[in-house]
Amino acid sequence: PILPEVCNRIEACTKPVVAAIHGPALGGGLEVAMAAHYRLAMPDAKLGLPEVQLGLLPGSGGTQRAPRLMGVEAAVNLMLSGRHMKAQEAVDCKLVDRLGEGADVLQAGLAYARELLSDAAPVRRTRDLDAIKIGYDHQMGVLDAIQKDVEKKSRGLFSPLKVIEAVRAGLHMPFDDALAHERQLFLQCIDSPQRAGLIHAFFAEREVVKVPEVKSVAPRNVSSVGVIGGGTMGAGIAVSLLDAGLPVIMIERDDEAVARGRH
Repeated sequence: PILPEVCNRIEACTKPVVAAIHGPALGGGLEVAMAAHYRLAMPDAKLGLPEVQLGLLPGSGGTQRAPRLMGVEAAVNLMLSGRHMKAQEAVDCKLVDRLGEGADVLQAGLAYARELLSDAAPVRRTRDLDAIKIGYDHQMGVLDAIQKDVEKKSRGLFSPLKVIEAVRAGLHMPFDDALAHERQLFLQCIDSPQRAGLIHAFFAEREVVKVPEVKSVAPRNVSSVGVIGGGTMGAGIAVSLLDAGLPVIMIERDDEAVARGRH
């Protein structure tokens, strides 16, 4: 089965399901946890939905379950930033129910499950939480404001707007219909050349650190920089260096003089 089906089966379980999280629960890992009925995170846990960095969106219910747990604004900001959230912050924003203690995640999870059973805790399906429906007009206004900001700052990027569209669908569609819409948007992202480019860049950046020659090279201290040519590229480089706090000298090139110099 594909991951959305797995998450739906977990959520539909008639017995309470506890997700005990340690280490990174990113993307699909967090989507599985959100489909559980209760969540416990160990202190070393890192949670996030970073798919947008690869030109994708959470395609296994993440755009629907995250807003129901932590609210529309916080969920959308988490998805658009792609950042990793620490365990305590996840508890504070209600993405996770409890912070685990100790280093044994299995024992912490079992202890939490036994406590829930002793309290006769019910099955609590994320899909049934109605927090996303409270203040509909306000929630739509929040999405509109976020969308305008994304259109301004992430001009031309495909997946961030699809994330917002998926969350918006969850506000006015039944849960199952919104899940189906999320899946269609996910497949659109899969077919986008931006997705292929961003994934290539993701792995290329990680391959660079494996080059043997790079490992033995110490970075050189840079105190000032000279930029030759004040065109579009040169000016952009100069501004980036200035933003980094480096003094910059720009020399406007005389093409005729350069040509004479070559002779």
